[in-house]
Amino acid sequence: MRLRIYLLAAVLGAVGLMGWLLLDRYQQNGQLQQQLTQTEQALLNTSSAMQELNRLYQQADQALVINRRQQQNINSRLRGEVDALRSTLSGDVRASACIPDATADRLRSITGSSTAGGLYSDPGSINRADPDTRAACYTYAGVVEYVPMLVSAIQSCNVDKASIRMISDEHRPGQ
Repeated sequence: MRLRIYLLAAVLGAVGLMGWLLLDRYQQNGQLQQQLTQTEQALLNTSSAMQELNRLYQQADQALVINRRQQQNINSRLRGEVDALRSTLSGDVRASACIPDATADRLRSITGSSTAGGLYSDPGSINRADPDTRAACYTYAGVVEYVPMLVSAIQSCNVDKASIRMISDEHRPGQ
């Protein structure tokens, strides 16, 4: 009889242990299920963010293509205008005169050029003692070469700002 009691106690202990292990596994399963749900939600949020980012990238890419086309049109138009201006200046005596130092210095700072880069009158005709005629003096005709670069940079900047403003307006909260 004692053996049966011990055996019954052992069986009841084993059943209790199995129940406790089953309960523990059930709780672990619930935690894992909750983590899986959170991970799935995070993946959905990431996917949505990536889709929005891709849409923004495509918009920016389209704006860049439009900007490049506009820039090409601007450059083409400027080349024609510079050629016409150069033709007009070719017969003008004042075209070979040096521009004022302050203007030349400003142009050098904008273009990053330390000299006129060949855009000056005949060096033999320059009076080096005269402050208005340095070895690297910019002439009025020579400065025409910088007009397309400067105007192009300004217009390109304006087009870029307009594109940025358009994209920014589309993504402003509350709109």
